[in-house]
Amino acid sequence: MALGQEFAGNQPRHGRLIVLGLDALDWKLVDELVDRGLMPNVGRLMDRGAHAILHVPPPLISPVVWTTLATGVPPEVHGVLDFLEADPGDGLPRPVGSRSRKVPALWEMAAAAGRSSAVIGWWATFPAQGPPGCTIYSDRLTEQLLGLEGATPGVVAPAEAVTIARQLVVRGSSVTATMLEPFLEVYETEIQAVRSGDASWDDPVGGLAKLVAATVSVQRLTEYELGRGTEVILSYVEGTDTVGHLFAPYRPPPQPSVPETLARRFGSVVDRYHAQIDGWIGTVVMAMTDSDSLVIISDHGFTWGDDRPPAASGTHTATAVWWHRPEGVFLAVGPQIGHTQSRRHLDVLDVAPTLLAIAGLPPGDRMNGTVPQWLWSEAGGPHATDPVDYAELLPRRKERDIQLPIEAREEELAKLRALGYIADSGRSAVVARTRVDRTEARRLNNLGLTRFSSEDLEGAEEIFLQAIANDPSYAAPHYNLSLLYRRKGRFEEADREFWKSVESGIADREMAVVRLALDYRERGDTQRALAVFLEGQRRFPASGKIWLNAGVFFGQNGQYPEAVRSLRRAAELDPTNPRAHANLAVALLAMGQTEAAREALTEANKLNPLDEAIRSELERLGGPTVSQ
Repeated sequence: MALGQEFAGNQPRHGRLIVLGLDALDWKLVDELVDRGLMPNVGRLMDRGAHAILHVPPPLISPVVWTTLATGVPPEVHGVLDFLEADPGDGLPRPVGSRSRKVPALWEMAAAAGRSSAVIGWWATFPAQGPPGCTIYSDRLTEQLLGLEGATPGVVAPAEAVTIARQLVVRGSSVTATMLEPFLEVYETEIQAVRSGDASWDDPVGGLAKLVAATVSVQRLTEYELGRGTEVILSYVEGTDTVGHLFAPYRPPPQPSVPETLARRFGSVVDRYHAQIDGWIGTVVMAMTDSDSLVIISDHGFTWGDDRPPAASGTHTATAVWWHRPEGVFLAVGPQIGHTQSRRHLDVLDVAPTLLAIAGLPPGDRMNGTVPQWLWSEAGGPHATDPVDYAELLPRRKERDIQLPIEAREEELAKLRALGYIADSGRSAVVARTRVDRTEARRLNNLGLTRFSSEDLEGAEEIFLQAIANDPSYAAPHYNLSLLYRRKGRFEEADREFWKSVESGIADREMAVVRLALDYRERGDTQRALAVFLEGQRRFPASGKIWLNAGVFFGQNGQYPEAVRSLRRAAELDPTNPRAHANLAVALLAMGQTEAAREALTEANKLNPLDEAIRSELERLGGPTVSQ
């Protein structure tokens, strides 16, 4: 008997394990929607199961984190480091795939243990290639991510699953008004644009149609695998993240830049989509038996509240990660799983060994995570077992490399740009071979971040420098290196790398300047803070943010003439900002210029009549107040 067969024959049978990966599912939003009755099924699972905050270190990049969750090892071990990788054939950038993963994933481990398994839509699963007993519906199957035609080799494996996939997968162009009714009332012209293929991700209705199509596809495939009795199912839904990138700015209270008409039309889409996901979760629960277990996980949270960034996600800029919160969801129910009265904490590397334990299987020998004791019911969880080298149990296979046409690769990259996952270089990333260095630099930068987050500062510095060597114009490793040097007290080098990142176009450069200056102020280094503000004013003479924060800094340090100069400039640049006028008034009062201070406070009061502090000070100075 072969080693794998002997191992599989010795594993005790448990009930089925169903894992629902819901990208960016956020506890703060879930708790709100449960309280409002929009996610009753999740609420019931919380009442009977175990739930925890999942702590996720940077980089908060979907293919990286989802591969960590599926393998139980950090990115530098599993090998998936970014959205893109260099094609070994022609060196051009392509979306990351299964070839980059260097270790077994959970669906393969389950198959090695003799369990039938299926993975649906998970990141970095193309080309689809699995051991006997494992069905892979890859991340290129649905339009949500990098959808390819169902006839493309490698989209689904084994061959007999291809027909099922073709029958169950829905394309965005096939979405009807009826399918969109639970989320939004649409016009006939909008549906015509969707069905003709003219509606893009940048269009709210077109984007919604595509994410609904992908969601329905994953749900149908999951229900199919449940119906055929598959023992381990891992399904991934991207829509819980994309609905945020498309519609979070409209959700009440809408962001200031959102027109009122659009806020009224699109403001409820996020909540309605999550309610639909909750209904699907209820369907999955209804298909389970008493011996089955269900786990819901997310790779990170989402900034739904006041912490929403000012810039929209998508629109061809790499802003998606700005919206991500480093806290994901973990929720489990099953016959061996207890109920946690309060929300516990779990590390991202704990997830894979925990899922294996719930399935009654031993951990992988390269996994460093632990299975939490609070997970189990009073009867206790499974007995501890020695780790297993799953790679040794899996049959050797020749890696399958599918060469896609240039047009198909460019379309995949266009989708990543449209959703804000990668930046737009302004030209074709496939045709322009100069982007290859950026591809490798991104991967190295992400690897450096993982080293940095694990406190391996020396290793992180080395990797960041390698990233810069691959592409000196890439801002991110310069910025991360500046953070690392500040951590190590190497401030001259830190400032040098910071300004290089600014020159290279680091995201939200003006606020980056403000944050650096305030960081130095918090450290007690007012001279460096002063130098940063002055350099920021020189480089960004039209930045109201920098002039305002510099003015406040000058005032706090008793430099009132400089404070007045900066705050006057801030008020000129951003005349509708009450903070600029109010802080100008404080500086003017400190210089004894009462009348000018009264005028500045009067303007601040007009702009923000609800601010009691402004009204009180204005009344004290004898000025007229405005109230609402």
